[in-house]
Amino acid sequence: MNSPDPRILIFGDQRAIIYNEAFAAVIGRHHPQCLGSPLADVQVDKIFEVLWDMSLTAYDNGRGARRTRQELLLERSGSMEQTFWNIFLSPLPGLDGYCDSAVGEFTDVTDLVVQDQRRSQGLDILDSVSKVESLPELWSQFLSALDKNAPDISYAMVYTAFDHSSFVRSEGLPTPDTTPHHETLQSATSYFVKQYQLSGSLGLSERVLEPIIDLSIAESSGTPSLSDAFREALNKKDIVVLSDEALPYELSVHFADSGTAILVTLPKDQQQFQRKYEETTMALSTELRLSILKAKKKEEKFLRIAKSAPLGMYLYSPKERTIQVNDAYLKITGTTKEDLDKTTALELPWLQTVSEEHMDVAIKEWQHLMTEKTPSAIEYKIRDSSDKPASRWVSATSFPDLDEHGEVYLIHGWLVDISDRLAKDTLLAQRLEDALETKTA
Repeated sequence: MNSPDPRILIFGDQRAIIYNEAFAAVIGRHHPQCLGSPLADVQVDKIFEVLWDMSLTAYDNGRGARRTRQELLLERSGSMEQTFWNIFLSPLPGLDGYCDSAVGEFTDVTDLVVQDQRRSQGLDILDSVSKVESLPELWSQFLSALDKNAPDISYAMVYTAFDHSSFVRSEGLPTPDTTPHHETLQSATSYFVKQYQLSGSLGLSERVLEPIIDLSIAESSGTPSLSDAFREALNKKDIVVLSDEALPYELSVHFADSGTAILVTLPKDQQQFQRKYEETTMALSTELRLSILKAKKKEEKFLRIAKSAPLGMYLYSPKERTIQVNDAYLKITGTTKEDLDKTTALELPWLQTVSEEHMDVAIKEWQHLMTEKTPSAIEYKIRDSSDKPASRWVSATSFPDLDEHGEVYLIHGWLVDISDRLAKDTLLAQRLEDALETKTA
């Protein structure tokens, strides 16, 4: 019982409890009333419920019982604290050979469990954001990953820049107009966008959050706000931690029927863990920044490839009935962006480029793709236009993307002009036929 770790002895048929000083600190307000009392008579508390369940195994079966990473909410320094413990209960046989006592050992593993949780959360987030192909998808995946860890991450919000036409400039720095073009990337950190829009939130009602944060508005002279926090973070180019009176008014928590407020305090014995948590948060923030840059570069690279690719590329959303194509697609099909925009209200705007004789085949192939949800390949002739009367043949390969419900939400693919290949095949076949006729003549 002299151990610095919590120890407890459950003794006799009444299962009276005797414990050391370290265990007394764990049970808080229950000490000293429960010292020597039968376990069944102790005021209901999670820790005693766990001990009672474990004692059934020890007393009835004569086997040791173990709970690893058992969560316990303990009252410390006047507030409730989440802790985790490894608990071992070993039976002690009496003179008759049956268990009449049990000794319990408690090991605090809170720091280890929380660190593992933070590490797992970080990996979940990084795994989610590493699979995205665009910035809008990045924020959605980021919030979804946070939502999976809601018990530890209660509140979150994401604001994204959307007004890239004008920038706020720090004093003494050159204006964006006078910054050399080749220094854009190096100088980009000196400026920040004026307006940010709410892209999503977790645990916070979007009704209490400003949908637009405009940094061009003068700083507030009194109550702290999100715009003030944004300015500070952008100017410092670092994480800003706010608490107490410095919290933005948008994040204030209150009850409608009273004038009380909620104060979250940090006991001294948690400060060491808090430092480790902040280090983990900083590391996660750094990785998230890198993921954002990678996603942005990946998106820009795809746009450059799509623009310069000799193949026609397209993205079609069946639900929104929107289609995005590159320049090669327009050139191959002989259409313009304006022509496609006019047909976006149609269910299948791309069918406007298919010749009448191949329309039925194209529709059947489309229906097969939507029902079977498998890749599709088709060759068809482009509808003749007045300025390009020559027949043009293309090969289209389409791939469906499925949502979480297994429904097709996006179709992407490419278009290849095969007119020259078919012309050569036709010419070769004609020459072979002529050669056979000459030989038989």
